[in-house]
Amino acid sequence: MKDLGNLLRRFYKREKRSDAFHDSNIFKVRVDEGGLVPPYSENNVFSLPLSRVDMDDNIIAFPNRFYPRQILKGVTGIFKGNFIPFRVAKIDETHLTADLNHPLSRNVLDLEIRLSDSRISPLDRAGDGVI
Repeated sequence: MKDLGNLLRRFYKREKRSDAFHDSNIFKVRVDEGGLVPPYSENNVFSLPLSRVDMDDNIIAFPNRFYPRQILKGVTGIFKGNFIPFRVAKIDETHLTADLNHPLSRNVLDLEIRLSDSRISPLDRAGDGVI
């Protein structure tokens, strides 16, 4: 399922699908790797010398922890004020390996959606009347 919005619209309309089923107010679907988030890419994993990592004295980087991308200097597409997290894959005395991939990019997800209430007010309508 590539688009969660379409999934939820189908759920709202109660359409039957081969990859999903619902029982009253419960809807289950399996989402393949990269279905809800961008797929994993080796191009998003790279090593930088620590001189290009802007850590202040109060922050110590640890492997498998997340930090804001803004601390990476001289990386294309990353700028001061970019708080999107990246994962420190590895760190040693001279280099840090950054992983910009989303943490769920390699996972197959089994989602269960429970509808507790549904209302569409006239002001919330979009397109065909389904948000």
